[in-house]
Parts: sequence; C-alpha cells; structure tokens
Amino acid sequence: MIASAPWKMCLSAALAALSVAPACAAPHALAGQSNGHIAAAANNALLASYLPPSTPLRLTLALPLRNTAQLDKLLQDLYDPSSPRYHHFLTSSDFAAQFGPTPADYQNLIGYAQSHGMTVTQTFSNRTVLGVSAPSGSVERTFHVNEVVYQRSDGSQFHGPDRPPAVDDDCPVNLLCVGGLDTANPLHHLPMAPVTPLRVSGKAAFRPSPRAATGNQGFSPSDFRQAYDIPSTLTGAGVTMGVFQNTGYLTSDITTYESYYGLPGVPLENVYFDSKTAANQGQSGETTLDIEMQIAVASGAAKEIVYIGDSGLSIANKIATDNRAKVVSCSLGWGDGTDQAEDQVYKQMAAQGQSFFVASGDGGSWSGGQHPQDDPFITSVGGAHLNTNPDNSWLTEPAWGGSGGGTSVEWSIPSYQKSVSMATNGGSTTMRNGPDVSCVADPYSPFSFYNNGAWGGIGGTSGAAPIWAAITALVDQQRAANGLGTIGFINPAVYAIGTGANYTNDFHDTATGSNGAYNAVPGFDLATGWGSPIVANLVTDLAGGTTANFRLTSSPATVSQGGSGTSTVTVNALNGFTSSVNLTVGTLPSGITAPLSASSTTSTSTLTLTASSTATPGTAFVKVTGITGTLIHVTYVPVTIKPTTGAVTAVSLTSAYNVNGIYTNGTTFTTGGFDTDGYAYSSTLLGSSMAWSGVTFSFGPANALDTVSSATVTLPSGSFAKIDLLASAVNGAQTSQTFVVTYTDNSTASFTQSMSDWTGPSSQPGEAIVAGPLAYRNAGDGAQDGARPYVYGYSFPLNTAKTVKSITLPGNRNVVVFAMALVKAPTSATYSLSASPSTLTVLRGASAASTISVVSTTGFNSSVSLTASGLPTGVTASFSPSSTTGTSLLTLTASSAATLGAKTVTVTGTSGGTSHTVTIALTVKAAPAPVSLSSAYNLAGIYTDGTSFATGGLDGGGYAYSSNLIGTSVTWNGTPFTIGAANASNVVTCSGQTITLPSGSFSTLRMLATAENGSQASKTFTVTYTDNSTTTITQGVSDWYAPQSYTGESVAMVQAYRNASNGAQDNNQGNLYGYSFAITSSKTVKSVTLPNDGNIKVIALTLAP
Repeated sequence: MIASAPWKMCLSAALAALSVAPACAAPHALAGQSNGHIAAAANNALLASYLPPSTPLRLTLALPLRNTAQLDKLLQDLYDPSSPRYHHFLTSSDFAAQFGPTPADYQNLIGYAQSHGMTVTQTFSNRTVLGVSAPSGSVERTFHVNEVVYQRSDGSQFHGPDRPPAVDDDCPVNLLCVGGLDTANPLHHLPMAPVTPLRVSGKAAFRPSPRAATGNQGFSPSDFRQAYDIPSTLTGAGVTMGVFQNTGYLTSDITTYESYYGLPGVPLENVYFDSKTAANQGQSGETTLDIEMQIAVASGAAKEIVYIGDSGLSIANKIATDNRAKVVSCSLGWGDGTDQAEDQVYKQMAAQGQSFFVASGDGGSWSGGQHPQDDPFITSVGGAHLNTNPDNSWLTEPAWGGSGGGTSVEWSIPSYQKSVSMATNGGSTTMRNGPDVSCVADPYSPFSFYNNGAWGGIGGTSGAAPIWAAITALVDQQRAANGLGTIGFINPAVYAIGTGANYTNDFHDTATGSNGAYNAVPGFDLATGWGSPIVANLVTDLAGGTTANFRLTSSPATVSQGGSGTSTVTVNALNGFTSSVNLTVGTLPSGITAPLSASSTTSTSTLTLTASSTATPGTAFVKVTGITGTLIHVTYVPVTIKPTTGAVTAVSLTSAYNVNGIYTNGTTFTTGGFDTDGYAYSSTLLGSSMAWSGVTFSFGPANALDTVSSATVTLPSGSFAKIDLLASAVNGAQTSQTFVVTYTDNSTASFTQSMSDWTGPSSQPGEAIVAGPLAYRNAGDGAQDGARPYVYGYSFPLNTAKTVKSITLPGNRNVVVFAMALVKAPTSATYSLSASPSTLTVLRGASAASTISVVSTTGFNSSVSLTASGLPTGVTASFSPSSTTGTSLLTLTASSAATLGAKTVTVTGTSGGTSHTVTIALTVKAAPAPVSLSSAYNLAGIYTDGTSFATGGLDGGGYAYSSNLIGTSVTWNGTPFTIGAANASNVVTCSGQTITLPSGSFSTLRMLATAENGSQASKTFTVTYTDNSTTTITQGVSDWYAPQSYTGESVAMVQAYRNASNGAQDNNQGNLYGYSFAITSSKTVKSVTLPNDGNIKVIALTLAP
C-alpha cells in the first residue's frame, strides 16, 4: 500500500500508467460540490489501489435552481404571519416552473451525460436531479478524477475521487454537483440502540405491553398519547405521511404491531426508484421503526408512503416532486458532496408546505456539524430520557447523552434562530444550531416495536424523528378542520413559540442532562432544542383558526415540608370562548395534596398544595387538565418543595460496607460491582459527596467496599424526626422493600418502600431522583458503559419521643445503600414583612407600586399569602404573585373618583396559621387637569405640513409650528398637555386676558409657550383662588428661534423645521418651551391672568397635583 494523502499531492507516475486524465489538471470545479467528507476520510486512510475502470457507479447529477433570490423572498413570506403570502404554498409543478432549471437545460444535461458514456436511470419533474449509471472509467474521464480505493486502519475500504470533480468547458450546463463518486460516507441507517433486558428489567423478557409501574416495558402507542397529552380526537385523519428510506421492511411486522395495540391500520404504499425494487430490498429494522413510530402517534392517517431509493439526494427529490406526503421523517445519514443540491430540495419542500424531520443522531454532541441534520430547512429532532408516573403521564425528561446536537460548520444561522439567546447554551450566533426539538429516544426509556417477527425494545433519535413527524400530522389534521392548509416547515413557528409567552405551555423544557459537549439549560439548548411537546396545547398554537377555544395556564408554587402554597390556574379564552372548563388534578408527588378551589370555572381556580413533613424535596410538576366538550388542554404547575431541616447527624457506614459499588474511571475489577453483573458507579461523576433534602451525604471510598446491602447498621444514639438515605436498586425495580428501625426500648418501626432500578427510574411513591442520568457507568474491564445510572433519595419519619438504635436494610442484594443521615425536627421558623417604598403617592386614574418582601428568620422558607386592607374608597390592591417566599409587587390603583388625601394601608402576610403585617403611607392626589383654551384661542399658529395659509402664522411673518411634529398631545415633565386642532385658531396671544381654571387643589400650573419677535423678559402671570387671594409669578419667555435659558424655563420640544405660508418648510428650528409655576395646594384655583404682551404665545396649560 502507498502511505500518502492523495488529496494533497499529484501521483503523476501512477496515474500516467492508468492513462486517465492528468491528476494535477482540472478545467473548472463544480460550484456546489462539498468535498470535506472525502478529504477527511482520505487523510485518515492509506491508498490501497485504484478502482477498476469497468466498475459500475451510480451517480446523481444536480443542476442549480433559477431565480434563487426570489425563492428566498418567497420562503420568507410563506412563513411570515404578517405577509399576504403567508402559507400560500406552491404545487410541485408551480415550483418547477418558477425555480427549476429550464427544460432545455435538463435535456442538455441528459445529452451531455449520454455523450460521456452514462446511462440515464432516473429523471425528476423538477429537472433538478438526474440519476445516471456509468463505468468508473467513463466517470473518471468526464469529471477529471481518479477513483482511488482507500483502506482505513480497521481494514475496511472505500473508494473515492482523488480530487474534487470538474468538467470541461464544453459542458452545456452549469453543473452544481455530482453525488455517488465515493463510498466514504454512504447512505446508512443511524445506529439504533437496542435495550438489553438484563440492564433494565432484571432477567425478565422484554414484553410489548403498556408500561407498568415497574418501568419494565417499552413505550406503546397509548403511552405516547398519555405522556405527551395527545387528545383522542387527534389521529392524523386525512394526512398522508412519508418515510425516507433506502431499504425495505416486512408488511407483516407492521400489521402485527397495529393488531397487537388495537390500531385501525394505516394503508401502506411503497415507492421504489433508482435501482430499488420490491424484489431486492429485504427487511430493515430502521424502516420498520420509522413506520411503527409514525403509526403509533397518528394511527388514523390516510396513508403511509415509504420512499426507497439509492441516494439521499434522489430520495429527498422524489418526495418533493411527488408532493404527496406532507409530513416526512428521515433516520438516515450520509455525505456524498451534494449538500447544496439537497438544500435546494429542502427549500422546495418548505415552499410546498411539506414538513421534514431528521434524526439528529445518536452519537452525542456533533463534531464539525452533521449532514443532513444541520440543514436550515429541516427540523432536527434530538432525544431525551422520558420518565413517567405510574399512570404513564409525563414526569421528567432529562437530555439523553446520545442526542445529537451542536453547531453547523456549513450553514449560517437561519433567521428563526437569530432571536434566541445563546448566552448559556454554548450555541453559535453566526452558524446554524441544532437540534430544534426532541422527545423520548434514550434506549433506557425505550420504544416497543415489532421487527422481523419478534418484539423488542429500541431507542435512538431514529424513533424520535418519526414521532415528531406524526405529531405534525395531528397539527395538519386540526388545521384542515379549521379550514387551513398544512403547517409546512415548522421551525419558524416553533421558534416563535419558544421565544414567546406560551413556551412552557406548549413544551416540556428540558433543563437537565447533557449530550457530551452541551448541557441542557432552560430554554433552547444544543442537546434537546426547545424540548418535547405538550401536544394538546401545541396543536392549538400551530393549527390557527377562529373557532372558540381556550388555553390553560398556571402560576408556579413553592411549598415547604409541613407547609402550603398556592397556584392560580387560569382559563384564557380564545376566539370568543365563554364556556365553563372542568378541571382535574393529575398524579401528585409523594406527600403532596392539591385540591382545587373550583373544579369548574370560566376564569380561575386556586390550587392549594400542602406538603407533609416527609414530602420529597425538589422540583416537581403537577398536571391540571381542563376539558369542555371535545376541547382538552393541560397545564403543568411547577412546584418547588423546600426541605425544613433541623440538625443533621451523619450515620457512619464504614463498618457495614459490603459492596464494591464505586470505581475510579479506567479501573478494572472482578468484584461484580454495584449490580453483581460487573458494572459500578463512576467516582468521577458521583464526587465525594451529594446534597439532597437539606442534607449533605458523603460517599464511601472508591475501589473498595463502599456501599451497603442486606445489613443491620448501628445508628448514633438520639431522638430524631426522620432518617434520610441515598440508595438504588439493581436488576430491575425492587418493589415493597422493608426497612426496620429499632429503638433502644426494642420497639420497632417498619417502612415499606418500592425502589427504581439504577438505570431506569420508575417514579416510585416516596422516591426522589437525587442525581442522574449520569453520563455513563464503569465496567469491570475498565471501560465505560452507555447505560446512564441514577441515585435516589428516600426519607422515613421517626418517633421523636424515642431513641434510635439501629436500622435493618431489606434482605435483598438488589437494594444497595450509599449513605444515611438522621435529622432533628426543625426549630420554629418565622418571618416578617417589609415594603419598599413604604410611602406612596397615587393619582386618580393611575397606579403606584411597592415591593413587599418576606424576610425569613430562623430558616423560614414557606410561601406567604398576601392581602391588603385599609384602602381609601376607590383604590384597589393587587399582588403579583399573591403568594410568595420572596417578593411580591403590590400595585395600588386609584379610580377617577377615588377619595383624596392620606391613608394607611396594611399588608397582611399569612402562612401556616401565623400572620405578620407591614404598613404603607398612601396619599391619593387628583390627576393632572388640562386647561381648556378653546374659548381663548385667537391665533392660528399650528399647521399641517404642506398647507398654505394667509393668517400670518405664529409670528405674523408667515411661519408656524408643524402639526405633524407637535401632534395632538404633548407630555412634558410627566404632565400631559392637549394641543389645539391644526389649521385653525389654536394658540393664545397674550393680552392680559383671564383664563378660567378647572376647580380643584393643585401644587403646580404647567405651561407650554413661546415668544416671537424676540425674547420677553420678566412677564407676570397671576393665579387667583376661590377665596380671591392670588399667587404672582414672574417669568421670562424665550423667542421660539433663540432660547435664552431663563430661570424656570426648559425646552419641551424642538421642531426640526417650521411650516411656511406657501406650504413649504424652512430649515429653521422652532422651539416650544415648558414652565412650572408653584401654586398653593391647600387652596382651590379659580383662574390665571396672562401677561399683557402680544409677543407671548401660550400653546397649552395643565394643572398638576
């Protein structure tokens, strides 16, 4: 073999012997050819030989689209809700006519290929792609390459060109790219991740029945519907789905799957093309999985079309030109240099209203991007580990470590991602990021599927992509019912939801776990995108329409052990919805009760959450379902359960350690490990300690006896409120395990607890996930295993009147304990309230706010409910939120008739039967009162732009203010002023006249005015009160063209131009000045007398409190 890098050097001697085109010469390269994949592969391999010239090759030749700028603008408009072209999708013939290559160009391409020894094998109606076959020698001469055979370090071989392809100048078309020149990264199935029953469910065989509380079975169609809140009315009826594949399947597998789960049966149609036929396809688990997962979610779809072809480009192009399947999923990967041509096809799909979903990959974070998962016109689907409650409702969903995601090195960031913050997720602000969305994919929360005559469990984003495609079929079904077309490319709409107010109502936000290089964070991330769907809600926001509907929302709640808190569940009416909604509460966290104040409402209902003293601390979600008629929506109430912890005493397990459960990375062992099957926790991932429920637990030493099973442990002497422990089960969930605490008087207390398997949480009552899924576990051979273990927490209440002696663990090797701690009852905790500011002034018709803070003392952390009393008549109070553990914003709103004067408002906080107060000094004042000048207007000084006038204007010289600039109202110094109507008398020329003022008590008279024909100094304004006393103000007024900055004067507005009497605008600015005159607030105003100076012009007056 020749140790060389053929892409970097000219092998002239060897190539001359082969009599092919010169290796160092190339006429002109193809503008859309991507060559990085073959260059990278060749640089890591050895040149073994050259491909015999008679070797048959199948190629795809691609032409560029026409009118690409117009296409980009069309795509922007098609997905812009404000555009008149929004969702006015094209037919495939429309697309070909407007943007496809011309018929003449396509014929020229066919002729060129045939003249160079190629046989046409596939044509397409959009004239973009041509399938051909030819012997290698013809290909080499046509494209000026040498087909080289490379050998990888593992002995496998592939062939590819020794340089980028090029064509002679006599080529009659602008050839974009050529696919099929290499086999470095051929069309292939993404690796599916099978479940080993031993690791998940002990020795039990895998069964396809719906998931039970033990978590031993794979997810069934009904499980998907329950976990992702899919209404029974949504089945995909009327929608044609598609699968993008290169291999066949057994129809009997699909019908068996449907029959077992009682599904009605979706008609199947196979579309073979390129070299594919029904006779040469055989069976593939990947194809079977794609079909079964789509049917599992959209079992009422009109049809499932399975497209089976040779290359990614030709399959995609066939789907686009057919334009029959409106939701399509792809679980394949490839790279043959045709990225640019494929992008054209994805744009065609988007322009035609087709939705295309691609698995993001199962190898964790991307390295250098991923094709086609990172194309900006596909929806990239990542994966998560789905944990459910015993009734299969959604519980948690951390990121799966195998979920593909990262930043593209090829495609710039699309417009729909530009508004997404990349500050915490490691994403790029210049390049395309993925995945876009996610759902269940971890093989340790597997799909149930039937393949090749047998049931099995499987995982991978290969299953997540078809699930999302089927969910979009549900959207299209609802859109059709609403009289609308398909949703098409969903990314613009999904990202608008993700950055909007409805995000957490439509998606489960995955904020824990990682895929290697990228952590899941709140909001969008590069492990799970926006997260998994809450279908009942998401469909409403994606389906549009004008039918009356509702949205269910809720406020977060915080509750401490032994305390209570509230959440407000709100029915938000859409499109004139007025019906009452029936509410029900789903599965509750252990130790929590949560009744609703109203089980049926048109507005709100209060969910009151009460936690027992042993309720599991952490964050949980309480599902509330709202139903009226056929409409169903849900809200997941975020509940933070805080521990109330007293003094902690650690339990030493040193003398009891009897299991080697924790090892440092790379260490080999033969002890059986944590689970007796040769697997253990990684000390690198666990660390030396872990905190839970207010207690910090220390782990035993790695590479030694460090965990405990089937033993009696001596406890430190003392009286305690509870015992907390960290533990896990192995070889499947271990149900009804008995822990026995013995007291010094030899009395005992028994606690029965079911426990989840260390690699498969099953949401056992009284169990908390303390850590996990961890990235891996250590194997006995020193390697790291792909299973992702958890650590669980448990708490048992003790008799505080007795002294503990020992605890006996279950006599079951499959229950293993890491650490224990004894906890005293918490000391009495209390709180106080503070208000900032504690003095408020509110105007009639306006609002003022103060922040109310709950100040904790001695560890108080419960939620406090807030109310206000002592309000003046006409003043209302609202708190946001109404219950808090920290701060709440109190807003006091005064009506237009609210009682004036000072009042003390008392804020009361209540929690657990105790109350505390804080007071706020409130003063209610009259609102600003504009002074009517309509009867005093004697000059037309404000004109609309372009208006001619002969009145002399403001200055008598033919110039006036612009109404276009000044408007009908002006706010200056926080005070509103009313401006007179343009093109009429709208200014007061001062002549000593008296203006009547609105009756009331005010502190300030504010004025907008100016002078003309020079500034006017020391002019007198006189305010008269109802008792005939007066206040005299002396004020200078500047010329509107030349400000003098008199004391008490400021510029309220600068106009960039003045209007002239001939309708034109001059370049001189016109100033409008503001003045504030202090008056006696204890008296009632009557009138103001203006100066006897016609050079002063008053524009507006307002009395301010």
